[in-house]
Amino acid sequence: MHLGGDTPEERAALLTEISKFISDHSADGFGLVDALNFVAYEDWIPADTTESLLGATEKKSDYLNYNPRAFFLLTRATIEKGKAQQIALWRKIIEKYSGTHESYDARLSLFSTVKDLAEREKLYGQLAEKDPDDASLPVAMARAYLDAKQKLPEALLLLDRAEKLIDEHSTPKNGQRYYPPDSVKVWKATVAVTRAGILVEMGRPGDALAILLPREHEFKLASSYYLLGRALEATGDNRAAIDAYLEAAVRPWGDQQRASDALEQLWLGEKMGSKKELQRHMEDAAAHDFADAGYEPHLLQHPAPNFDLTTLRGEHFSNTQLKGKIVVLNLWAVWCGPCLSELNPLQDLQHKHLEVVVLTVVNTDTDAKQLKDVIHEKKLTTLRISPASHGLWQQLGAYGVPNTFIIDKNGNIRTQHVGGIPDVSRYLTADISAIAEATP
Repeated sequence: MHLGGDTPEERAALLTEISKFISDHSADGFGLVDALNFVAYEDWIPADTTESLLGATEKKSDYLNYNPRAFFLLTRATIEKGKAQQIALWRKIIEKYSGTHESYDARLSLFSTVKDLAEREKLYGQLAEKDPDDASLPVAMARAYLDAKQKLPEALLLLDRAEKLIDEHSTPKNGQRYYPPDSVKVWKATVAVTRAGILVEMGRPGDALAILLPREHEFKLASSYYLLGRALEATGDNRAAIDAYLEAAVRPWGDQQRASDALEQLWLGEKMGSKKELQRHMEDAAAHDFADAGYEPHLLQHPAPNFDLTTLRGEHFSNTQLKGKIVVLNLWAVWCGPCLSELNPLQDLQHKHLEVVVLTVVNTDTDAKQLKDVIHEKKLTTLRISPASHGLWQQLGAYGVPNTFIIDKNGNIRTQHVGGIPDVSRYLTADISAIAEATP
């Protein structure tokens, strides 16, 4: 498929090979497992081929240390784009294959996804009974109570349990879970910030500040600064709260707008200046954070694959047509949170750099209504969005989203960002400048 492309002809040829392999190698446990590892991740393969492979693999049960059907369903859940379908697959695994490793993983995924508090409590009990030494479980359940703003005293007790587990397993012991020093530091910080969040919700901001202020120099997440801002504002220290909200507002995260709103309200309330002056202040803070990050572009040099894209507004772009221009090519999905946070900055980048062509790409099987809703909600009036087959992902060697490439004027890929970009405008502008300065 990599060599020939993801075409109907290549798929048909591959299905013939898989069927022949199952027939010729029914005694080869290792080969069947390897084939199953491939087939499970390819949702286009027909049910009869899959069933034939599963049946052959099950006959090698003496070779396996897992249930192939449970493994298959769990893998399908990982590539399923619809949340409801994912949840249904996890529940099916728990119901049909209780007691397997896969059922534990399904419970864990379900516990992290569902919103119903009673269901999460039930899943937590089952998971903690299976793995009582896992400190992440009581922390996750405490955060679930915090998100729901319910049972906050119970949440504090869960955090006490998590801290006890972290301390008990911070020294290596044969056959026991071990948290190395770096993990201990991370988990202790997570517990501390979660505890502070609970205390703020319980109306004890002073106690929350006693936890947060000694750790402020360690903060990297915008959510930590936002929590600090809430605690400072609740204790009347509005000037310090403005500084904390500012840090939360200039860092990309899911509740960035909430932090910006809180910052604006305090800024105007304290008569610190106008909205325009606040915007300049935020831009200065973002520039300072970018400078502190010390980002240096890592330049690549390999030809971009051929592509032929038509945007939702009917604009047509091909790699040959775009020779002589810098192209920002961003792959994203409607269900991907980090992707969505990059769309407006990419649209802004397009406006600021008219010499650059910014193209964003979604898979052709993207739900049209969901895509339309995203465009409407985020006011993506000028961003170029083009559907393309998953073959483009494979040609680019891009597994997952978001994935962002910059292609130079000669048609070569020069930079790639795997995953979310902390500050789209500044990082990509730095890339463009580095490409312009580099030797051709």
